[in-house]
Amino acid sequence: MITPGLIMDKFPDFKEPGFNIDRYNQRFYNSNVVIRASANNVEYGEHWGPLSVKCAFNGEEHYRANDSHYAVDDHHFLVFNRGKTYSSWIESPRHVNSLTLNIAPHFEQTAVRSIMLRADQLLDDPVDHNTKAFRFTERLYKHNGIVSPVVKSIADRSNEYRIDELFYQLMEGLLQLQANTNAEIERVDKMKASTRVEIFERLLRARDFIHSSYRDNISLDDIAEVACMNKFYFLRQFRKVFKITPHQYLTERRMQVASSLLTTTDIPVTDVCCEVGFSDLSSFGKLYRRHYGVAPSDLRM
Repeated sequence: MITPGLIMDKFPDFKEPGFNIDRYNQRFYNSNVVIRASANNVEYGEHWGPLSVKCAFNGEEHYRANDSHYAVDDHHFLVFNRGKTYSSWIESPRHVNSLTLNIAPHFEQTAVRSIMLRADQLLDDPVDHNTKAFRFTERLYKHNGIVSPVVKSIADRSNEYRIDELFYQLMEGLLQLQANTNAEIERVDKMKASTRVEIFERLLRARDFIHSSYRDNISLDDIAEVACMNKFYFLRQFRKVFKITPHQYLTERRMQVASSLLTTTDIPVTDVCCEVGFSDLSSFGKLYRRHYGVAPSDLRM
């Protein structure tokens, strides 16, 4: 029996005297839990979580799991499966608004079953006590018209009275996203289905690493190592699946962040250059002009 959804309006303090991590985790087994909090400097070591959707607004929140790095921001959210162990942190000059939607295991299983089974199957067996988790592809997703409107509704405090209804809609959206991801997997070379899925997920892990590590001086070797693939085979598959090379993806990501910083903040151009992983201001300026047709300093003016 699952209790009504819980709302947490601040981050937990794992270092608080008497804090019991097992008691804390139990709430995620019994309830859908919304965590919405704000911070500019907070860090958590490895901890367990249920199926969850992780969002951040007005900045970035970072997650690390299985040697992979994910940064959620205004444009991307992250999905982790039930039982995931990960660390997380926010390190920002301004407060970042964090929103995590945690889905209780029994609610998850019941919702998946009600959405995926035929009506006659549900009528014959309305209650399922099997707690086996549905496996979603763990990745950064762009905000979209499938899940994001539901996320926005759950974040709205005026909708707390219908939180379980919204969580059910969230499960519908996640299953639709998974169906879309399954279609993407078909771009991988024809081979055994399980191998195709494994390769696609490794490519996703590498792409999310690029997306999240754009400030760092990362090489093709670094990216291929995250994917645990031969770098030349990795390069070929990445280009085939995503229609772009890893270096092109990194450049696009850096230019997008730079453009956002230049148009929404007063950070000096030199600092923007460093913030997006460039050490040479001249090279940054030429590349920015090539992308957007205007120099960074001219855009500011």
